[in-house]
Amino acid sequence: MDMITLVVLFFLGTLILIGLYAKKTADYSASGYLLGGRQLKSFTLGISAAATGNSGFIMLGAVGLGYQFGISFIALPLAWLIGDLVFWKYFPHKMNKASRLKNVSTVPSLLSISATSYQRGISLFSSLIMLLALGIYTASQFSAITKASSFVGFDNAELVIAFTVFIVLVYTTPGGFKSSVLTDLFQALFMFLVPTVVLVDVFMTNGGVVSTFSNLLDTNPSHLNIVGFPLQPAFLSILAFFAGWVCASLGFGLSQPQVISRYFAGNSELETKKAKWVYILFLQYTWIGMTLFGILSNTVISSLDDPELAVMKYAALYNEFFVALVFVGILSAVISTLDSAFVSIGGVVSEDILSKRISSKYDKYKYFRPAIVVCFAIIVAVISMSLSKTVFELSALAVTFMTATIAPAMAYVILKESPCGRAILAAMISGALAFCLWNTYGTGKLEFDALIGFMTGASVIWFIDRLNLTKASS
Repeated sequence: MDMITLVVLFFLGTLILIGLYAKKTADYSASGYLLGGRQLKSFTLGISAAATGNSGFIMLGAVGLGYQFGISFIALPLAWLIGDLVFWKYFPHKMNKASRLKNVSTVPSLLSISATSYQRGISLFSSLIMLLALGIYTASQFSAITKASSFVGFDNAELVIAFTVFIVLVYTTPGGFKSSVLTDLFQALFMFLVPTVVLVDVFMTNGGVVSTFSNLLDTNPSHLNIVGFPLQPAFLSILAFFAGWVCASLGFGLSQPQVISRYFAGNSELETKKAKWVYILFLQYTWIGMTLFGILSNTVISSLDDPELAVMKYAALYNEFFVALVFVGILSAVISTLDSAFVSIGGVVSEDILSKRISSKYDKYKYFRPAIVVCFAIIVAVISMSLSKTVFELSALAVTFMTATIAPAMAYVILKESPCGRAILAAMISGALAFCLWNTYGTGKLEFDALIGFMTGASVIWFIDRLNLTKASS
């Protein structure tokens, strides 16, 4: 048995043991299975949310962007940071409070129960949007793991995906949310180690930090140009780039159910708020670290057919253990997103799509929610196999679509005392239409899809709210 297989088996075996441990205290009620009984402390919440949010994009997509385009792509995580700072100031602790007061476990439930009207329509429409977006997001994770697996010799993409789904369900289904969070902590260790190890190694290989940048200047000087793709020289282009990705970042926080579940599950408003810097620092360290590695790896790797595999190619220059460590880091990022997405999908189906009559009838059965998680995880996985784009393209498509549709409605529900149901539903529909039209006929830049969709939804909410106030005053 080679080193890579041995390390991967140890990693997967540990995840299964953690999942079985979580099963000992599993609670199969909605709050227990989908939110772990709302017991998360700040550190666990922050790490789990960041590990879930990282995804295969950080380990492969960010590397590819850095390798291909250079230091200008550091602007992407920095724009994201601005959006995160705004988001954490106003929303996570209020999400925690709202979910507790209304006793809800999912995003569609919060949107619908908060509305003054159109509750069933809001529940169904937001649920369908989430299933579609999570399917695309799942496809991005499969793209990441099949690329990495192919590099180490596992070439059968369908078999790799099937095995990945099987392992994730084996360790996640018994304990639900608890299994997902506990394994996040273990997976986060490898997500932290990979950027640390590869950056230290690339600096040592080049003879130090200064020598590394000097070598990059000699081999690929364009990669040190701050202004370049995606930052065009024109001031308005730079402003538009930052506005688009700040909006996408804010929208990510407001719309991704697999991450929002962590905020719902906080032990209190205060614990949720305290998770801010744990989340931000972990996410920024891994994202900037992997982007920077992608940039600097040009000093060692001269050309690549697929820039997203730069970190695997670099590790292969040394030894099997290095390759195994990097592969496990990628696997950690992928399955930490998949396990939470699968639990979220199960929650959306059991709490929001199925009628209350069906849910209440089968709620007493212990394996009602685990069975739904398994069934719909497999369905989404099979459908998402047909999507074939880069990890970055699929991840960005899912994030921007959710930003355009769910985020304005969620912000409205959190900030407004008695939100209008008609405004919520209209915002989601108009945001989806604006996203699709701009995506088809616009500039082709994903960050603009998010911005246009978000602003459309927010404008519709504002207009309907004004209209309601006018009617009330007259």
